[in-house]
Amino acid sequence: MPDDRAGLPFLQFQAEPAVPASDPEALAAELVERITSTDPRTWSRLCGGDARYAERLGHPRPEDL
Repeated sequence: MPDDRAGLPFLQFQAEPAVPASDPEALAAELVERITSTDPRTWSRLCGGDARYAERLGHPRPEDL
């Protein structure tokens, strides 16, 4: 992914939701609902960004980054 953030603070989060063997359309709808109705930072893991930005934005940076 090109870095076009123009020096703005950013953090990248990763989520690994369980994918049950069910109707893919229903699963997609559930994921969209979860992403749009909650703050993904509450259920995902910080996986990228600059430590200064993490601190400035109030997120502890995982040791494995």
